Amino acid sequence: MNKNLKYNYVIFGTNMDLYMVSYNDLKNLKNARYLTEGIYTKNFFLKLLYKIHTSQRLNMIISLPFKNIWNKLAYVNDFDDDKPVCYIFFAGTYWFSKDYIAYLRKKQPNCKIVIFYQDLIKTHLKLFDETKNLTDLTITFDLGDAKHYGIIYHPLVYSYYNELKDRGYSSDVYFVGKAKDRLDLIISVYEKLKDYGLNCDFHITGVPQEKQKYVTEIDYCNYIDYSENLSHILGTKCLLEIMQGGGKGFTLRYAEAIMYDKKMITNNPEIKNAEFYSNDKILTINDEKDVSEDFLKSLGQKITYKNKKELSPISFIEFVDNLLKKE
Repeated sequence: MNKNLKYNYVIFGTNMDLYMVSYNDLKNLKNARYLTEGIYTKNFFLKLLYKIHTSQRLNMIISLPFKNIWNKLAYVNDFDDDKPVCYIFFAGTYWFSKDYIAYLRKKQPNCKIVIFYQDLIKTHLKLFDETKNLTDLTITFDLGDAKHYGIIYHPLVYSYYNELKDRGYSSDVYFVGKAKDRLDLIISVYEKLKDYGLNCDFHITGVPQEKQKYVTEIDYCNYIDYSENLSHILGTKCLLEIMQGGGKGFTLRYAEAIMYDKKMITNNPEIKNAEFYSNDKILTINDEKDVSEDFLKSLGQKITYKNKKELSPISFIEFVDNLLKKE
């Protein structure tokens, strides 16, 4: 990492497996912390009490008072130098609130507050409206949201996973994702690929039983853990990405394709403007009719992307630091 960073960095993330992988490059860095727990302590009793007090399920039934008592335990500055701290929050984490921002500003007047939306802002619209004027930088992974809301764009970050396990999966095309508003397109592309004789490895979540088609061929599941997902990626030739309606950012699928050198089929038109795009590696489609047989014939060819370092959360921190220096 650049030694000339103006700030030390604390990222309030989550312990979801995909984010633990994505931000793994920050592990053991002297000037960055990736935190997954609500309070910064080794005291088991305090952790348990905090978990009960701030439980989303419990607070939906009755909003418990005095949750700001935990503010002082959220993070204890343990950096070796006296650089100011930049706090980067994921949208949706408990700590990103008006109260906690006010607490940090009071205790550390020179600190910086950044939020990184890694989902469409429409899923966090109330939070966005409440906090958009409280941060030093508001960043989104989605190009459409960046333009619509007048905020900063940065693609999702990703770290190479050294513990990738080969579990014997083998396929021509792999898809995993929530159905959301895209089930019909997922199924129509699946049919096109099957008609061409390809081995498809599809896992779709959130589909009611009455809408499930090809149930003996497609895995309709509730959840697939990320290490399992990576094993499927290891064994495939090509990743399929079907964007949810309105999305224009580069999703996790593009990061996985680049990091593990996989071809990709996507309905994201913005990807043609990306530095890593080339039509021998990535096929863009509007519907199943655009699935090119010439591209499918080439799935067995080995490819290599050159943009892996740019995906790293280290590059993201350097990006943020450069923006803050200009303020």
